[in-house]
Amino acid sequence: MLLMLKDTKARFTCALNKGVLFSALIVSLSLSSLSAKDKGHETGWNFYHDKNITTQDNIDPLRSPTSLKNANALKLLEAILKENQDQTKIQTKILAILQDSMDPQPKLITKKDGTKCIANSSADCYVSPKTVFAKSVPALGSWIDDPGNVEKAAVYSKWQAKHFSTTVFPMGYSLQFANEQFGTDANPLDYGQPGFDSATGAGGVLRNNRALKVANKHGKHYQLLIFLGKNIDADIYSFDNLGRLASGLTNVKITFVYYDKTNKMVADETAKWLPALKKGLSRSKSIVNKKAFDTYGIYTTPSVVAVIQKEGKVKAQTIATGRKGPGGYSERIKQFLKLEGIIKFGDEAGYKVWKEDSNYATKYIKNNYNIDLNQTLINSIKKNQKDNE
Repeated sequence: MLLMLKDTKARFTCALNKGVLFSALIVSLSLSSLSAKDKGHETGWNFYHDKNITTQDNIDPLRSPTSLKNANALKLLEAILKENQDQTKIQTKILAILQDSMDPQPKLITKKDGTKCIANSSADCYVSPKTVFAKSVPALGSWIDDPGNVEKAAVYSKWQAKHFSTTVFPMGYSLQFANEQFGTDANPLDYGQPGFDSATGAGGVLRNNRALKVANKHGKHYQLLIFLGKNIDADIYSFDNLGRLASGLTNVKITFVYYDKTNKMVADETAKWLPALKKGLSRSKSIVNKKAFDTYGIYTTPSVVAVIQKEGKVKAQTIATGRKGPGGYSERIKQFLKLEGIIKFGDEAGYKVWKEDSNYATKYIKNNYNIDLNQTLINSIKKNQKDNE
């Protein structure tokens, strides 16, 4: 019973406290209301009135924030519209230029008889074509439009001379000097220096000998098929050099392939009185295989085919047809080896060939000045140079 009385008293006290708070809130609101009535109308935050809010009566439409914002937005939209229009014009011009230079569209023209045709679709619908360069040089473009006009030819000739003297020749000179000054660092290609490549003709001889040496050095990477029998006169004319090639490439597997027995008989008979061919045939294999001509796509002879096995696949490439010197055939072999990545560009630079393979200076001095050089001393110098590299 006592516990129930205590609980009832606690509840009553809590309710009394809540009532006091509520009464205080009512009184506060009443005072606020009375204060507003004293001014003749009800105002204040409770009645959604804020002294900082601008009423419709005192709004200046030219200075209101909303109007200013709208005006600024309008100006911005107008600027964006203008920029888009300008960009559209520029892009239209770019598209026309790209189509003209990279994807020219067919153009209909009217011929003299009144019929229409697509320009340059046939001989009777010819229109003088212009390259991008010609279009960029009015002196040339005007002349192309009127090729028989001597005055326009003279205008272009004068422009061309100016172009050569101010651009083309200076570029050529500076390119030469760069090759001379920096060697393979500037020009990692073969035979890039005339002073070594064509010195009194000796450079050409060295180049041919070097090509044969390189072709033989890499003999383990490829083999040669020499096809004979589809052009008998050209075959016989080439027998001597083909024999020298075959005898010089001692590290290369070589097979002579004949179209029929008659052509093989001609080669064998010729070898009896032609030492070079005899020597070449003696170290090579000879077969008669007409089907091989179709297999390798041989349309004429002599044809030299290089065969290489790379990444598990056999690749055959016709590298030479007709008569060439042993060095000429070897040069084609070397080009094939470069194409296949077996040798690198720059390995056959002229100055390297002279340094590694030349023995020409002694003969040159003897023939031209009748002086015998000390070849032993020269050889020792070469050895020291090589050892110091």
